Amino acid sequence: TESRRTADEWRILLSAWFITAGCTNGISAASFCSVVPAASAALSEAVAALGVKDPLWLSSSSKLNFTFDYPQKQTLGADRIADLIAGTHYFGKNCIVVDFGTAITFSVLTDNVFHGGVIAPGITSSLEALFSSTAKLPKIAFRKTASGIGKSTAEAIEIGAYIGWRGVVREILAEI
Repeated sequence: TESRRTADEWRILLSAWFITAGCTNGISAASFCSVVPAASAALSEAVAALGVKDPLWLSSSSKLNFTFDYPQKQTLGADRIADLIAGTHYFGKNCIVVDFGTAITFSVLTDNVFHGGVIAPGITSSLEALFSSTAKLPKIAFRKTASGIGKSTAEAIEIGAYIGWRGVVREILAEI
């Protein structure tokens, strides 16, 4: 989320998304989640300009389709709450929701109860740290690789990232 985006920029961006999605009659209701507090006011203003009177900002105090077995539920990010809402909607009351964002989050739900999870550094964040901390390593995009051995520095990084993060996800899921 771009925290410096103005309400007008958000309104234009959201309008374009709605048109692309085939929503040409406007919107009357909206819910949000953001882990970028600086963007919240501009987003609220943009959505109001699009005709939504009272957008719902998701939080642990929202009316949800699951409950918590989590000591400080107010510390749970709104992005993970949105993940869990979708997880229960699409996969039922027992699921592990994995979100690949700035961080990779694993959220565990059993019998419609959120029990906790795991937060690991994100793929892009980790690759950015690699590039910014070294002088000679090239910046690469994360992608599936065809080989297990790189024939160049860029291929070696691609393979390390792809196989490494695949392993991270497998190991965390196995531990859960």
